[in-house]
Amino acid sequence: EDLDGYLEVKRQSPMRIAGGECEYTRYGFRELINRRAVDILQPDLCAAGGFSELQKIIGMASAANLAVVPHVWGTNVGLAAALQLFAALPHFPERRFPAEPFFEYDQSPHPFRNKTTREQFVVQDGYVEIPDRPGLGVTLDLESVRQFIK
Repeated sequence: EDLDGYLEVKRQSPMRIAGGECEYTRYGFRELINRRAVDILQPDLCAAGGFSELQKIIGMASAANLAVVPHVWGTNVGLAAALQLFAALPHFPERRFPAEPFFEYDQSPHPFRNKTTREQFVVQDGYVEIPDRPGLGVTLDLESVRQFIK
């Protein structure tokens, strides 16, 4: 991440700046947080070390009163995992009447994403239902996955 670039954009922009989808450890996020380079952190669960690492990043962000809006790109398996994490996110920033957390969700045509699981995710009125079945809440479609790994 270009921390100096983020700081320059942040200095000149009236809008809050989001970033971090290209950081892969809490150490990179520590720099974003300590330098206040962004207003909203966007860790990607599948790229930044999984649930354990993201819980650490979220804790660091919470202590700095920074919002976390997970970056989600990839397969429905990654989306299901991100939704489980999303369900446990604290409301940011800390305030008396907190808003529900947001997350970034790519909806571009993506055959591999949509064919990795039997279940499909549908955005309705700005919301996506969080699966409540065991594990990540989705069932792998192994036959479809095999088609992509030939």
